[in-house]
Amino acid sequence: MSRAGIGNIYLAGLMGSGKSSLGPLLAERMGRSFIDLDEAICAADGRSLHDLVAAEGWLGFRMLEYDLVKQCAGRNDLVLAFGGGTPRYAWNMDRLAGSGIIVLLTADLEVLAARTGGNERPRVNANLSQAQDLARILAEHKDSYLAAADIHYSTDAGKSLEEEVAEILDAVDAFVAQER
Repeated sequence: MSRAGIGNIYLAGLMGSGKSSLGPLLAERMGRSFIDLDEAICAADGRSLHDLVAAEGWLGFRMLEYDLVKQCAGRNDLVLAFGGGTPRYAWNMDRLAGSGIIVLLTADLEVLAARTGGNERPRVNANLSQAQDLARILAEHKDSYLAAADIHYSTDAGKSLEEEVAEILDAVDAFVAQER
């Protein structure tokens, strides 16, 4: 099936769900550019995520995120890996509406915590462990992630990245066929 005219492919999910791992492969298979939103924000700002959040707070980070979301929503040739929190903010989702397909990548909390256990990214909920932080985010915002998504895909089945990309492409094709 032709995927022309479907707009961007957006990968959403909590930290550790596979956005940054699957995104480049998905973009390559689709002949599209790949952008990791967190990396793009830090590159545009010139500071690491830690330094940016320490200096500007999460609100400052989210304002930079929104600027890049607006730019990306105006394109139609991307696979964009959201930051873990991007779908939690209505202003992002409102701006992205109609510009592509949102694929929510999910995994069990234990899997997410194991994948991100050594990650030293700033916590949304300070003074919590990585696992506790992820659990609280999911408990408070699960509905936002689910509401944002056109497609749900679990990444904790132990499949190779290539198998997961193929299944995501099949899900995109099925979604497009259903929408037409």
